[in-house]
Amino acid sequence: MGCHHSIEASVPFSGVRVITINGHLELFESPVTAGEVTGKPSHHVLCSAAHLLTTGARSLRPEDRLESGRLYFLLPQSVLQAGPLDLAALATRLTNLARTAPVIKAKVESAATGPGSVAAGVNQGKAQERPRPHMWRPVLSTVREISLSLSLASQSVIKSPQDKA
Repeated sequence: MGCHHSIEASVPFSGVRVITINGHLELFESPVTAGEVTGKPSHHVLCSAAHLLTTGARSLRPEDRLESGRLYFLLPQSVLQAGPLDLAALATRLTNLARTAPVIKAKVESAATGPGSVAAGVNQGKAQERPRPHMWRPVLSTVREISLSLSLASQSVIKSPQDKA
């Protein structure tokens, strides 16, 4: 009796999670290297929270193998020039987003087969599109306005015949 919900048992993902500065979360099967995720040429940097929060934030090298079960950040290179407080706030925001973001499973192409990468938004030669949530739009109605100069002119025309009498 009462309310009973059936919940599927979810198996935790054992691969690598990568979140972009826009909040897109992608999952990669292990083993994968930083270079395979960023693509070639790399316009983005890949770093873990530890790399982002250390003094003199640095990115992972392209040959670095990513650890399963960890979260990595795919960011524009210019982000590393930000101050430590900004980087800490960014890491916190992206980590929280990673907990709630919709997931896109990605397959990495090797450097020999092509430039498939998260940074380019490409998966097996096809552009990935994330469904956009319905945006709130106000319902606007027409507002009739009367020009101040016209209203003053009409009042002076009305008053002027009375003033002459």
